[in-house]
Amino acid sequence: MDLKGSLRIGILSLLTVFLVSCGGAKNTITDVKVNQTVVDEDIYLHLDATLDLGNILLPNFAGPILIPGRGEVGQVELGQDFIAVDVNLSEIIPQLETEGELPNGASLPFIKDNPVVTLPIKGSNIEVYISLANGAPALGVSIPIRELDRIGVYSAFFPAFRLDKLLVAGGIYSSVNAGESGIGAFFDLSQIIKLKLGNEPQEEKGMFADILAIGDSSKYGISTDTERTSRRTQKKIDRVLYKLHQERKTVELY
Repeated sequence: MDLKGSLRIGILSLLTVFLVSCGGAKNTITDVKVNQTVVDEDIYLHLDATLDLGNILLPNFAGPILIPGRGEVGQVELGQDFIAVDVNLSEIIPQLETEGELPNGASLPFIKDNPVVTLPIKGSNIEVYISLANGAPALGVSIPIRELDRIGVYSAFFPAFRLDKLLVAGGIYSSVNAGESGIGAFFDLSQIIKLKLGNEPQEEKGMFADILAIGDSSKYGISTDTERTSRRTQKKIDRVLYKLHQERKTVELY
């Protein structure tokens, strides 16, 4: 095998961290910071995640998080290698909880069938997912990317790994339909957010102790199951990622 071929295989091994388990693989989410503030008795969650996508660069973007019919409840910001989410958790009310899915119809990492709020981002097709299921709070972001339409087949790869106190999952989803392919980042917040049920006293006064949990903790849990893919599909994804890596370009959002 020539040097060029060896380099290509090496780069593909780096790029397909989306597709493999966390055992020894390079993680796409390299750092996460989560904190909270209280403003006028409303509780805000602030999450900043640093990403390692090789030469694939995200565009600079900022847009408000919307609850249809209620207005803005926060903001999502993107940079070349980061995602930031600021959201008013006090506005995430039980009546809005439904089942959710990725844009290509795949299950949401960690959340799966747990009740979840799917929130659109003004000015893009980015979506934020927030679950306050008792015992399994989680947050995720899906970012549709025009260049990933080239994959042209269904896939959803979100291997989970631990980063400090957080269980995180960064990966790719794709579809045969335009606008339904992109990257995502999901965060298990069960070790950070402390929830309570209704008016029950909160025994452990931790972060977000005043946020109401949804349902019985025995019903819900964090799922780390991930979908498998065929070798043919993986090769298609490899080719698209390798080409984007070579182009070293800022990708385009939907």
